[in-house]
Parts: sequence; structure tokens; C-alpha cells
Amino acid sequence: MPNPLGIAYDSTVDGFLSFAKPTAVIVVNANADAPEVQDARRAGARVYRYRRPISILNTVGPLDVEWYMGDPSKVPLWGNGRTNNTYSKMTDLRVGSVWVDYMIDSLERLILSDRFDGVFLDVLGCRPWGTNWTEWPEAERAEWTAGALDFARRAHELRMALNPFFDIVHNNIWQPDAKTPSIGGEQYANGVCIEHKFATSNGGPSFHAKYVGRQFAAGVTTRNLIIANSPADAANWAKVPGATHICAQAQYAKVEPSLVGYQDLRLPELQAQVEYFKAKATTQETRAKALEQVVVDITEDRDAAQALVEKYNSKIENAIEILES
Repeated sequence: MPNPLGIAYDSTVDGFLSFAKPTAVIVVNANADAPEVQDARRAGARVYRYRRPISILNTVGPLDVEWYMGDPSKVPLWGNGRTNNTYSKMTDLRVGSVWVDYMIDSLERLILSDRFDGVFLDVLGCRPWGTNWTEWPEAERAEWTAGALDFARRAHELRMALNPFFDIVHNNIWQPDAKTPSIGGEQYANGVCIEHKFATSNGGPSFHAKYVGRQFAAGVTTRNLIIANSPADAANWAKVPGATHICAQAQYAKVEPSLVGYQDLRLPELQAQVEYFKAKATTQETRAKALEQVVVDITEDRDAAQALVEKYNSKIENAIEILES
């Protein structure tokens, strides 16, 4: 059975602590610095920081300035006047762009801050849906998709190196429709967010309901967030394998009362993840060496890599101690 999902993008924290229970997920944005965020985490909820990699808002809030390179005017744009809606401009998501490199650095700071349990990457997926995508030249579409996939890969590799218990959820899908194959971004995320899509179609499971039942990244807990169309639709989603967190919010300013009960899944989730890492490396030394190479590849700084290895292994060992106690 799924757990509750709450979305609160505005500065308000009204109703926030009603979600402060084990294994619930809350997505925050302008309220990210509110004390209630850490209160919810201490109570067992998982709090995700909202981030927008594919575009920049025309008006950037104060808590988003750091994400936008400390100065939104410095963020390189995609070009060709591309927008994904009326209130933002698309960013330069090309492979190896200055913007992508900066986002990876910012994600590293976010993970190491230990202030959130994951990141919610808006619109990252096979294509942007608010733009006139089908009118883009084929080469430009391919360039965008390659950039999105590469950023997803780099973000995933970074979190696996720094803290594999840090979740990454993409607010999009990597397969545009039932007739087109996925481009493979699922392997880089705990899961996706399905936003206002019905669980059923023509008396059976919908394309999106089938989609969340697939395999996502190895070694992490699956988190598929469902924003249903109504309480009735939420009840249908609650029966769908792979749907882990559900709400039916029509607005995202503040959380709404939960439609599903709470289940404390921390122990089985932890056990599954620890078993994965124990299988990947039979000794602490082997695990550390393998991890160090990944981190070096990312940071190219061996001293920093060693410090990260020690922090990472400490988290794993603490998890094993919990399971064996």
C-alpha cells in the first residue's frame, strides 16, 4: 500500500506537520528553510527539495538564487527563444554545458548539507511537454534528450557516491508513449512523479499505471509519486504496483489532507538497500576502493574523495548496525 504525498511549494507550512510521519514524502520549495522541514524529517518523513533543471523562471524566488548560479542573469539559455510555458525560459541542458556542470555542483552541496532526503527534478525526462516539441528540428530534439539523459546519469552517479540514501525523483517519464521505447532514464532515479494522469483507461490499467511498475535504479528504494486527479482516482492508484506515494492536489501551494494511511517502511527499505551494498562489495576495503574511484572520476580530487568515502562508509556501517542490533 502507498504512503501519503504532500506538495508545498509556497512559503506556507500550513498542514505540514500532519505529514511528519515515517515514510511520508513532502516536496518543498519556497518554504525549504522553515523549521518545520527538519521537524518533519526528525519524525520520519522524507523531504525533497524542488529543483527545476530544464528552465528558469522569469521571476526567481530568493531561495532559488543559489540554484540559478547565484545570479539568474548568468544562467545560459537553450536558445532559439525556447520556452516550456509562459513564465520561464528553457536552459542550456546540452551535454557538458556550463549550466549542467553548475547543477551537479549545486546538487553536491545539497546532498552534503544533509538538510533534505532527496531532490525532485521537475520536467526532467524524455521531452518537455509545455513547448512546441514536435515543431523542433529532429537534431535539436535529439540534442535536448541527450542532455537530459546525461544530466540524469551524472546526478545519479553523484548521489550514489556521496549518499545512496538520498532520493532522486524525476517529474516526468522517459517513455513518451506506449508505442515508443524508453530512452533509459529510469535507471538513474528512484522513480518518477506522475502528475494528473488517470490510473485506469478503457477498463484496464493506463499507460502511466503500467509505467510505474517497471524497474528503476538499482540499489535505491523505489519512490513513484502520484498526483491523482481526484480522491476516486487516488483510490485506483493505490492499487497500482509501483505507486508508492499518493495525493490528489489540484494546487501545490500547500499540502492537503492525506488520502491514504501511513506505513512505516523504514526498516524493510533499509534492509533491502544494505543487502544490495553488501552484495556489491564483500569487504569494507573493496567497497571503499570501488567507491573512491567513482568519486575521483566525479571530483578529480583525491583528498576530497577520501573524505567522502569515509562519510559514505560510515552511513552504510550505521545501517548494518541497526539491522543487526
